[in-house]
Formats: sequence, C-alpha cells, structure tokens
Amino acid sequence: MGRVRIISNILSLLLLSACIKQYNPEIDAKDGYKYVVSGRVTATEGWQEVNVSLTSSFGSPKYIPVVGCKVKILDDEGNNFDMSELGPGQYTTWMDKANLIPGRSYRVMVITPGGEKLESGFDKMSKCPPLNSVYYVVKDVLTSDPAITNRIMQFYIDLNAVGDYSRFYKWEIIETWEYHAARPLEYYYDGTIHQVYPPDYTNKVCWITLPVKNVFTISTMNIGENIYNQYPLHFIDGTTPRLGYLYSMLVRQFSLSEGAYNYWEQMRINSNEQGGLYEKPRGRV
Repeated sequence: MGRVRIISNILSLLLLSACIKQYNPEIDAKDGYKYVVSGRVTATEGWQEVNVSLTSSFGSPKYIPVVGCKVKILDDEGNNFDMSELGPGQYTTWMDKANLIPGRSYRVMVITPGGEKLESGFDKMSKCPPLNSVYYVVKDVLTSDPAITNRIMQFYIDLNAVGDYSRFYKWEIIETWEYHAARPLEYYYDGTIHQVYPPDYTNKVCWITLPVKNVFTISTMNIGENIYNQYPLHFIDGTTPRLGYLYSMLVRQFSLSEGAYNYWEQMRINSNEQGGLYEKPRGRV
C-alpha cells in the first residue's frame, strides 16, 4: 500500500479506473416473471390495498401489473374480505374498525387469471402506541473540505411503548413545502403560443407534497424498556429550497410483527446504507 500512495494522483486515478469492470449476473430465464404480492393491513378503518405484479427482466426493469386476479384478505376468525380491482394490479377493500383488531392475524390469498393460488402465512397485527414526539435539531456537519461546513435540519422521533405493545416499529414520512415560482405566468401553449398580459401572479405560490423514500425501522428487543429516544429520521440540507418558506412533515407510526420487521430492516439496509458491494450488513437495536 505504501508504494501506491507515492504514485502521482494521475497515475492513481488511472489504476483505480482500470479496476472497475462491468458485472452482468447470470440469471436463468425461468427465474424471471415471478409473482410479486405486496400490501398491508393496518388498524386504521378504511381502504386496505394489495398490489399484484410480475418481476421483469434484469436488462429491462419495469412494473408489470397482473389484472383480473381474485384477491381477498382473511383473518384467523374465519372472516373473508373480497377485494375489487381499482386499477391494473391494484386491489382494494374497505374494512371497518370492528374487523381490524390488534392481536388478530391476517393473510392474503390471490388466485391469478391462470388459476394459480398464491397465499401468505398469517401475520399478527401488533398493538401500536400513540406517536410520542417529533422534533428537529439544526447541525453543522463537515464536508469534504475541512474549512467548509454544511448546515442541516435533522429530524428525530421518540418512541414510548411501555406496556403491551410491539417491540418492532416502522415510520413513514410525507413532506410538504411551499415554493415560489421565479417568474409570473407570461405565456402558455395549447397548440399555439399565447401571451398573458399583464403577467399573471396568482399562481406564483405553490406547494409540493412527496413521500420520503427512506426506510425507518427499529427493534427494541435488546433494550430493557420499550423506549427509544432521539431516533434519527431524515434530514434536510440547508442549501435546498425546501426550507425557503414553509415546511410541514406528516409522520405515520406502524407497529410490526417480527417477520415484517425483518423484511423492512433488510430493505432499510439495502436502500439506506451507502456502503460498498462488500460491506457487511449492519443491524440496529
């Protein structure tokens, strides 16, 4: 390693680039186009949704919905809830609060247009505590230049699940922020270019609402009390326009079964961690 360090920067870059090779995994054709069933049942009265699709080829990834399925949700009390197809591959059913009981187990059954039967195992709905508190801390973090720092707004959440609650949790975030158009409406096009005079300032103030795509999960199994303070959620770079005017964040808290937690924790590791190909997956307590 010592010899590599004394080579000039130009040669180092050339040597590094020479080590990068394209990797094309060999995937058997029979392993493609498998069924993917995703969805969840929550304790909130309302529309429950299940999506049915097919995996796509490695070289041409795309969403392939499966239409015409017969889909239902079943519970361990013998109740069935038939689902209707709202859109391609999207199946929904309304479930009342009386049928959404923590401690009860649910599963999904799908019969494809070709007659194949897909059925999950029963998964127990865990009891979820009220959401405790969400807050932020403004921090200055170092950049690649030691002389320059970057100011961020880091959001946190506290979990207080003392009592008969789950030990596994997930949070989902939807953020909304106000932004102002740089210029008023002066022209519009509907097949022909039209000039607006005087310029229209009425749509200068706008709002954007988007989900935060990061996965936020935690297990308190290795903690004495079912409490966790200052769990880091997402952060906002101070140089982005999201904090220019008004910013709002909606947080939803979900209790999970151990099996559901293991699935989402692996998703978190795969999607959130910024390590290399050979980095060892890391858990979180």
